[in-house]
Amino acid sequence: MVAKLLSERDDVRKVLVIDAPISTFDLNKKISEQATLTQERAVYIKTYEKKLGQHDTEKLSYDVFIHQPGIYYSDTPLPGRVSLLEDYSEFLTKVFEREGIVPKDSVFWFYPKNYLAEDLIEIFEPKSVVVDVVDDHRTWPNVSSNEITRLTKHYEGILNKADLAFANCKSVYDSMAGYTPFLKLVPNGCERSPNQVNFQTEFIKSIRAHVGPVIGFVGNLESKIDDKLVEKLANEMPEALIVLVGSTHANPDIKRLSEISNILMPGVVENRYVNTVIREFDVCIVPHKKTALTTNMNPLKVFVYLSNQRPVVTTNIDNLPTCDAVLVSNDSEEFVKNVRYAIAHQFDIDIYQKFIDENCWESRFNLLDHFLERVNET
Repeated sequence: MVAKLLSERDDVRKVLVIDAPISTFDLNKKISEQATLTQERAVYIKTYEKKLGQHDTEKLSYDVFIHQPGIYYSDTPLPGRVSLLEDYSEFLTKVFEREGIVPKDSVFWFYPKNYLAEDLIEIFEPKSVVVDVVDDHRTWPNVSSNEITRLTKHYEGILNKADLAFANCKSVYDSMAGYTPFLKLVPNGCERSPNQVNFQTEFIKSIRAHVGPVIGFVGNLESKIDDKLVEKLANEMPEALIVLVGSTHANPDIKRLSEISNILMPGVVENRYVNTVIREFDVCIVPHKKTALTTNMNPLKVFVYLSNQRPVVTTNIDNLPTCDAVLVSNDSEEFVKNVRYAIAHQFDIDIYQKFIDENCWESRFNLLDHFLERVNET
């Protein structure tokens, strides 16, 4: 949405989105394993679609650096081997030339983690640097102490070079504020009019054929998902169909839920179809555990659910937006009770509209007006 909104501005000539570098080995591995219910095949396809320009528009372009295995990133040069930084900066130079982009007249917008970011700023000397801290990766599961040290150094380094920076929740803001005086707290937002794209597939037919309420979740089915809570919901509401849309790549054990008769796990759905799928649900759920990760995140899915005018039942996690159609549950019993209430209760459309008006992406990024005016003047 940031890229889309920037590309719609009259004072922005071009937006170029570069995905993180990936090796041909890692990319091919995504389709060689043939794992079910994961995002791997979709990532493989989308990567090459972006590489081939299939998602480009007049003002918005995409690319990705797909490199050969063996390129390294290290502070110590290795004789006879090309560094990732050297190869990547060459790639970027060619892409900038192709797109008519002059780095010294441009804004570089980074999403850490990107361990090459500080070096790229030194090489290309952009006119301005924006750092958008969507996640504090130090709070993710199974991150080693060495990786935490590396991440801390990276956050400090990249934010020290920022002319403007964002954090999407108070906890992330607090952990990053010491690295830059230019940090702004900007929560996630929602679309004013979510795009509905026709989507016909077997699992949509299954949803429509179900006689009874439909309870839905959309998002990566990671370890933060409380699978026991979902199982309890399925057992206590056998009349309901529970649809869990998303990839299991980070949490394969959760696939066991697909064995429960009233739980449907269709796997990954393309982003452009998500709004269409959500409209099939009677109530949307956020069954997250309270962890270091969920304490340091602003759940975007809640904004997406509400923009599609669907009630939300969630566990009592941090950084939830305020809305009368969001029912927060302190325990599993209250979670089931709130789901039943949301299904039986028709929330007024004004509740959703008020939330959308106050939390749309356009309102979130009004502060960009002054920043881009200053960039264009200098």
